[in-house]
Amino acid sequence: MKNKFCKVIMCMTMVVVALSLSGCEDEDSWFSDIPGRWQLVEIDGRYVDEWDCDYYTFYSDGTGYYTYYDRYGYAYDEDFYWEERTGGRLYITYYDPSWGSVMCYFRTDGRYMDFSETPSFYHYTTYIRL
Repeated sequence: MKNKFCKVIMCMTMVVVALSLSGCEDEDSWFSDIPGRWQLVEIDGRYVDEWDCDYYTFYSDGTGYYTYYDRYGYAYDEDFYWEERTGGRLYITYYDPSWGSVMCYFRTDGRYMDFSETPSFYHYTTYIRL
């Protein structure tokens, strides 16, 4: 009886260890270079003047805001939710439904980030981390 009880406890311990190890793997291996404030610097390789720049601010909790300026120099912010997905895809859903949702491809080296509508990055915008 004691031997049977020890086997049951050993099996339960192995299951708990296996589940806890597999549960940590996803949490520890995920890291994103996206959170931070980003300023537009290029469109298709052409420099953008400072007064034509816009900004994205991404928070690690999946929220952020887009800042742009009108022709009079007034700044406006549009809040959004964001989600990074496999294949270098970024989904942005604005709080204001009239702005809708956007999906783009991105690539980053931590200092610069490119956005594109296609995975080939034939047309792209480049942002620099501030």
